[in-house]
Amino acid sequence: RNFQKSLGYSMSLGASMDARPDKNFRVFASVSASFPAGITKTDSSNNPLGDLYAAISGSGNTGTSISWSNIALDEVYVDYTLADLIMFRIGKTSMTWGQGRVIGNPGNFLAGVSSGATLKASVPLLGGSLNGVVMAQPDYFGASTDLSPTNLGVAGSFDSSIGPVAFGLAGFSQKAKGNHLSLFIKSTLLGVDIYSETVADLSPVDCAFSRGPKMSELAGVFWEG
Repeated sequence: RNFQKSLGYSMSLGASMDARPDKNFRVFASVSASFPAGITKTDSSNNPLGDLYAAISGSGNTGTSISWSNIALDEVYVDYTLADLIMFRIGKTSMTWGQGRVIGNPGNFLAGVSSGATLKASVPLLGGSLNGVVMAQPDYFGASTDLSPTNLGVAGSFDSSIGPVAFGLAGFSQKAKGNHLSLFIKSTLLGVDIYSETVADLSPVDCAFSRGPKMSELAGVFWEG
């Protein structure tokens, strides 16, 4: 029998800056790099070690070269709180909505938001939080150079709780992505999260056999030890 042996490894480095010159003002930025980023062929004939390099690599006159990735700008944004009530965030940031954790998250209308620019506003309301988001992502515009506001994506959400039961609703609209709504309810029983979320795709469907919105239902339990 033939057995193949292999050894793998990976590394990542990250750095962040979090500055708060004022209680109402914050600046945050983070960068990262990973290793290995890629493998390229090398020629030992151009290596100062010559035959020694070829002998060590065990591949004759050719070998491999592994390098770090380029430094990636993960997040950079500014937070500002107005009148100790409304919090604004503008810049490149990541956000996640929806209740799905393992088998998908159809209610995450903000997936991929970190690839563009975002303006978010949040305000406390009725014991919960009301949020509004305006997004400009590259795929919203495609190959078009039309930066019209009509191509922007807009989203809103409200979440609150009554006793041990949390609930919320959210919506998203963008010309190319369509219109979407979600409603969720969740609670905790004996340390186990129990949740249910309904997502409706309200985008027009050019099909004579389709009537009404396209519905998705997600329910599950989650325990983290």
